[in-house]
Amino acid sequence: MLRKMMPLSRLAETVFWLAVAIGGGLLTLRFSRALSNYDFTSATWPRLILAGIGVVAVLQFLAERDRKVSAIAAAWRPGLPTVLAMVGGYLLALTWIGFYLATPVFMFFSLLVLGERRLPRAGAFALLASAFFFLVFTTFFYIAMPAGALDGLLDANIAIRETFLALGSIP
Repeated sequence: MLRKMMPLSRLAETVFWLAVAIGGGLLTLRFSRALSNYDFTSATWPRLILAGIGVVAVLQFLAERDRKVSAIAAAWRPGLPTVLAMVGGYLLALTWIGFYLATPVFMFFSLLVLGERRLPRAGAFALLASAFFFLVFTTFFYIAMPAGALDGLLDANIAIRETFLALGSIP
């Protein structure tokens, strides 16, 4: 095992994400009006996301401060171009094949790129996490997920959504 030194870039990254969270939180002070059919204000959802970004940034910084990594993990980490290409591909896939099909595939390949080598575990996690995100966004936040634009895949997305509706998970 190699002892990993905390690079200055990690501190800069943490400061950047904290600035995004705090700055975004300050920007949400303008739209705190109550909504008639919602128990919270219109700023609640953005503030929760921004608070999550801040908490994750601090926790990641603290976790990596004293972390030991193997020689293989120290030798290769996905760089910014890899991550941007994956996220860009996911966003394009959302518009063409929809959330229900694009998200599990994206999560599966993200886990592989990040070093997970147990394919059944990566597949199971991708499916369960995608279902969790779907249920949270549709049930608690009443946000419809993108269904996609391709004819055959649109039918598949609708069938997946109808299955969840039949199970009673969507109001």
